[in-house]
Amino acid sequence: MHVLSNLPLYTRPLKAPSAKKKCVILNCAALQGNKGPESLTVSHLRTILLVDHLAVLLRQQGCVVHTTPNLTQKTSACNLLKLLRVAWPSTRQTTSNEGGVSNLRKILSESVYAQLGKFDAHSDQAHNKLPKDNVFKVHLRQFVKEKELEGYDANLDMALVQEEALRQIAELQHVVLQEDAEECLVIHVVGCEEQFQQQKIDLLWQILDNGVDRVTQRHLVCGSVKITGENSHLSAVQYFQFRRSQMQEASVMKYGNLVQGESWAEIISSMTSASIRFELLATAHRSPLNLDMTQAVNISTKGTKSGAFVMYNCARLATLFDHFHKSVQQGRVVATVQLCYSIPGSTLPDYTVLEFS
Repeated sequence: MHVLSNLPLYTRPLKAPSAKKKCVILNCAALQGNKGPESLTVSHLRTILLVDHLAVLLRQQGCVVHTTPNLTQKTSACNLLKLLRVAWPSTRQTTSNEGGVSNLRKILSESVYAQLGKFDAHSDQAHNKLPKDNVFKVHLRQFVKEKELEGYDANLDMALVQEEALRQIAELQHVVLQEDAEECLVIHVVGCEEQFQQQKIDLLWQILDNGVDRVTQRHLVCGSVKITGENSHLSAVQYFQFRRSQMQEASVMKYGNLVQGESWAEIISSMTSASIRFELLATAHRSPLNLDMTQAVNISTKGTKSGAFVMYNCARLATLFDHFHKSVQQGRVVATVQLCYSIPGSTLPDYTVLEFS
């Protein structure tokens, strides 16, 4: 419990001084489009946890960090993030940026790279009949070629721009305009399955950019998550429930009838969240991740690759240190620090041992 309640204390990185204010926007593609938790996959969950982890690290480096999209409180998606101990911006009511979306429509209607659906852009009838979800056709390949852009998928050509894409860009623009930084770095964190679609958003924003946004865009692409076993088609919610049931079972095996009540439910949820984070983030983000969801493969303290194994040993170390400090305070042991050795010219800390008398 001590380790779990003080997790940031044990996992915080070293702070580095920053010369000037840096603004970073982490755009999580998995949460765009008002996805419900039932449509979130384990691959989506990997990107969400990566965004949350990056936000903590960047803030500790002195950056001003925003995460998008903004979610509505008390929705099922928000509830899932709370179970996973993910701090995500949310509002009581659904935020609407109709003004920003309308402005983007106007800019796009005047762009040389866009045409209004299959209608004449200058026809009043076009504006009345065009479906909301299919606003414009945009020539992305032409834009990439004329601007001599590199690194984009060669298959990008004509794209149908939907209302949701404009809403995503309008929200990102709104966040940029709130900051007074000289430049904002926007990192699109996306799974490899949705990388192609997010590149369309990137290019569309560049086409719509009127020079005010001061934005540099980058893409952080996560590898796929492959699930094996009889539970190979789990959603993110089902994955959490499956791992929680395993953690519950492991706790009952160790502590028996003591495992009951709200306090134990909170402990098990916290341990499940920490174990899932370890499981999904321990592998380099670009690498594919294989998860064995066979029922017989339980959360265990035996395997060194298990998040439960790491938490178990952290708890043991915390208990040993706590016992030692109490013994020192009670005068039952005397702690002396003896210098072992240091490496000349090295930035490594000196190694020390504790002698007991």
